Amino acid sequence: MTKRDRWVAHLTSSHHVHRFLARIGAASDPAVAPAVNPDALKAYLESLRGGAADERILLEVIELLTQSYSRFCEDSLPKLLSALANRTEHNQETVGPGLRGVIRWDLTKLGRINRTLPSARYVSNVQFRSFDTPENQLLAWLMRDIERAIALIARRIGTTRLHSTLKSIRNESQAALRHELISPQRLVRGEC
Repeated sequence: MTKRDRWVAHLTSSHHVHRFLARIGAASDPAVAPAVNPDALKAYLESLRGGAADERILLEVIELLTQSYSRFCEDSLPKLLSALANRTEHNQETVGPGLRGVIRWDLTKLGRINRTLPSARYVSNVQFRSFDTPENQLLAWLMRDIERAIALIARRIGTTRLHSTLKSIRNESQAALRHELISPQRLVRGEC
């Protein structure tokens, strides 16, 4: 078994979660690329002194630079943010003296009989739009995961040495996470 075969077998083994996220799984078709100078490759592999940590960094960089994340952040992400999914939800609130929402007369009468609800107040189902949907949670998770991966790379190699594409992807994902409707604090607290 050649070194390349051992390397591919190692990367596609079942203990690597990344094989499910990247196109390096055993079912992938091999790609044709120009041959790498064996001395340069050997020097590079020997420079990976961090073991599994360097292996993870390498996989993160390959994933981020080869899987169209940049195109997604530039083309698709702005469209997704401008058309975020939402749903109508109801909150039961005490309103008044003005009316708002659909008045729950049964609960209002019960509250007045029990003397727990003043005469100028009403129990009402008030509608509001919620952006706390599975689609938006998934988008927020993806943006946080991308940001986490690039932060990991930056800590390992230094922020100044980050590839310009990685910097661009990081900036776009940070901007998306600052979006008022999918900010992590808003989705976690359900304040949509």
